Amino acid sequence: MQRSELAYRLQPPRPAPRLALAVAVAAAVALASLLAACGDDPPKTAPAASLRVAGQAVGAVGAYAFADAAVGERQTVSVEIVNAGDGPLTLTGSPAARVELDDALVFDARQPPSTVVPAGTAAAFDVSFTPREPGRFEGRLVIATDDPAAPELAVSLTGVGRPDPGVPALALRLDGVDAAPEGWDFGLVRIGATARVAVALENVGTGALLLAPDASVTLDGDGAAAYTVDGEVPAELAAGSAVALDVTFSPSRCAVSDADLVVRDDAGTELARVPLAGGGVSDPARFPGVLAPAGAVGAPRRVVASADGRRVVVADPTADEFTGSVAIYAFDGCDLASDDAIVPGRGGVASALVGTGVGLSDDGETLLVSARGAAQAWVFDLDSGLTTAESGPAATLGTARETAGFGASAALSGDGRIAVVGASDGSAKGAALLYLVAAATGSEDAVALPTADLGRDAGVGVGAEVAVSAGGDVVATSLLTGGSAPRAAALVWDTAVSGAWALGADGQASVVTESARLVASTGPPLDGVAHLAMARDGRTIALSAAQGGGSLLVFVFERAGATWGDASDGSVQIAETATLRLTASPAWRFALASDGSVLAGADPDGGRFFARPAGGFQTNAPGVAVEGATLRGWPTFSGGDHVIIGVAPDGALIARWLL
Repeated sequence: MQRSELAYRLQPPRPAPRLALAVAVAAAVALASLLAACGDDPPKTAPAASLRVAGQAVGAVGAYAFADAAVGERQTVSVEIVNAGDGPLTLTGSPAARVELDDALVFDARQPPSTVVPAGTAAAFDVSFTPREPGRFEGRLVIATDDPAAPELAVSLTGVGRPDPGVPALALRLDGVDAAPEGWDFGLVRIGATARVAVALENVGTGALLLAPDASVTLDGDGAAAYTVDGEVPAELAAGSAVALDVTFSPSRCAVSDADLVVRDDAGTELARVPLAGGGVSDPARFPGVLAPAGAVGAPRRVVASADGRRVVVADPTADEFTGSVAIYAFDGCDLASDDAIVPGRGGVASALVGTGVGLSDDGETLLVSARGAAQAWVFDLDSGLTTAESGPAATLGTARETAGFGASAALSGDGRIAVVGASDGSAKGAALLYLVAAATGSEDAVALPTADLGRDAGVGVGAEVAVSAGGDVVATSLLTGGSAPRAAALVWDTAVSGAWALGADGQASVVTESARLVASTGPPLDGVAHLAMARDGRTIALSAAQGGGSLLVFVFERAGATWGDASDGSVQIAETATLRLTASPAWRFALASDGSVLAGADPDGGRFFARPAGGFQTNAPGVAVEGATLRGWPTFSGGDHVIIGVAPDGALIARWLL
C-alpha cells in the first residue's frame, strides 16, 4: 500500500455540508442553555419608588403636620422622591406633583426638577403651607409613577393657622404727655417730702407686648435710690391697652439726683429710657449776708425767682445810700451762688434807687429792672450767664411823654414777652406803661416806647404797684379811689375781655379802657395801696391796705368765668370776694400761687399763709403761721406753688417750703 492511501484511511470521514450546519446550531443552543443555567444572562431593570419628608423616610404613603403658622405666614417642608431601583423612575402625573383635597388652597407644591428620576437618586422639591385665615386645614400630596409596586406616592398634609400676632409698640407718657428726650425734672423738693409723676405704659402696636413683671420697669443711675416705681406691671400688655404707674422722688439729702427710668420687654430688650432729675432742698434754707440788715426807713426789698427756683434776684433800692443794687443768684436748693449784680454805673444803668421795680421770666433768662424817678427801665438777657455787667441791657424802655415817678414799680410776664413799668409820684399823673419786650430787644441804642398807656389820669396811686399774668394777657395796677373816704382799688386790663394789646394809629401808645375796676367795699380812709399781687393765671388778684392800730386788710378778687364779678349797677366796679384781716404792718408783703390757691406773705413780725378752700377764700380766715425766720420785702412763689423766697430783717435770704 502506498503512503498517501494509508493517510487517507486514518482520517475520519468528512460530513456532508448540511449535516455540519445542523450540528453547529445544536451546539450553540446547548451552550446558551448552559449559560442561562449558570446565571450569566444580563438582568432585567426596574425602579423602586418611595418618599422622604423633612429628611425622614415615609415609604409610599406618609403624613406630615406643618407647624402652626400666623395668618399670612409661610411654612415650607422639603419632599424627596427616592428611586432605590436599578431602572429609571418616571413620574407620570400631570402635573408631576399635585395637591388634592385642599379646599382652602393653603398648600402649594413646587414641581420636581424632572419627571424622570434616575436609578439610585432622589428628586427634591418644596411643599408650603400659608394659612389665609385662622383654623385647621387638610390636604393630600399625590405623585403618580411608573413603578408597578408604587404607582402612587401620597402624603397627607395638615396645618393650623393662628391669628396674626401683630407687632407691639410702646408709648411712654409722663403726666399725660409723651416722654421727651430731655426726660422729666421734678424740680426742687423738700427733704422728707415726695414729688410724684404719673407714668403710663401704652401698647400702641398691633400685637401683644410681653413684659417681665419684676424686671421690665427699673431705675438706673447714681441717683436711683431717691426714686421709686409704684404699681404692678403685667406679664402681657395687649394691643391698645395701658398700665398706670407712679414714679416718686423722695430726696433724703440736699443734692441733685439723676437717674433713668428704663422699660424692657420679657427678653430684656430696652424699649424706652427716660432721664429723671430732681433736687433735694433744706427747709428752711437760710443764706446769711445776701443784703445788709434792713433799717427802719427805706423802700422794701423785692425778691423774684424763676419758675424752677434755680435763679433768684434780690433788689434793694436803698443799698449803698440809695444808689440801689440788683443781685442775681443761682440757687440749687442747697447752695446760693452769686451770678452777677446790676448797680448804677454798670450794665448801662446810670440812676439811683435801682431796683424799685424788678421782674423775672419763668425761665430765668429775661430780667426787668427799673429805678424810681429814672427816665428809663432796662431789660437784660441772662441766657448766657455772667453778661449783664459787661454787655449792658438787651433793651431800654422809656416814654415819649412826661411821666413823673417812672420806674416806681415793674412786672414781667412769665413768658418774658410783656413788661409793665409803673409811674407814680403820688398824684393823679401815674400810669402803667406796657411794652412788648420781644419787639424791643436787640436794639440797645434805641429806646422802646410803650405799646399801651394804662390808667393814666384814672386817679391817685396809679402805677405805684403793677402786676402781670404769666401769659401777659392780664395787667393790674393800684388805685386809690377818690371821694371823702378813699378806698383801696385796682384797675385791671384783661385781653380776654377787651381784646389784644395794640399800638395806636399814630404809632404812639394806645389808651385802653380797663376791663374791671376792683374796689374794696370796706375800710377807713386810706393813704394808698400797700401791696398788690396777681396769680400766674391772672384770675386772682389781691391788694392790701393798712389801717390804724397795726392792722392790715387784704382784699381778694377772683374772676368768675369771663368776668370779674357782678357789676349790677352796669359799671365795671367789682367788690372783693373775701377780706383777710391781719395783725401786721404795712410792710407785710405777699405772693399768690400760680392758680391763686395759696396766698403767703410775711413782715418782720412773722409769716403766714392762707390756703383757699373749694368755696374760695374765707373772710377773716386766720391763716397758718409760717415757722422759721421772718421775711421783709417782696416774697415770691417759685414754680407758682412750691416755695416762698424772701429776705429776713438781718439780710439773709430765706427759702421756706409751704406745701
